[in-house]
Amino acid sequence: MIKPTSKTQENVLTGIINERKRQDAKWGIQNHDPFKWLTILTEEVGEAAKAILEGDLIDYLGEMKQVAAVAVAALECIGRNQIDSIESLTKYQLDLEKGREGKQ
Repeated sequence: MIKPTSKTQENVLTGIINERKRQDAKWGIQNHDPFKWLTILTEEVGEAAKAILEGDLIDYLGEMKQVAAVAVAALECIGRNQIDSIESLTKYQLDLEKGREGKQ
């Protein structure tokens, strides 16, 4: 386990981990393709931008925690699904599409 280099870093990382736990409790384990993850991440970045433009530092900090947590979730998805090449990404996307077709 990598140790944080400061108490501030420890607090930030703890906040991100807690946000990941909240996301998993709310949405369950999410398996999206990278394009969907980027869409979700961009939406969160937009919310952070809106908060800072409105001068709301508290909302900005919360949104930035969500940005970091979504990025972590996307990376977890890649690791969980062993996406390590374009070929495995293509197979994963095809498998996702097959799963969606079966639910319709």
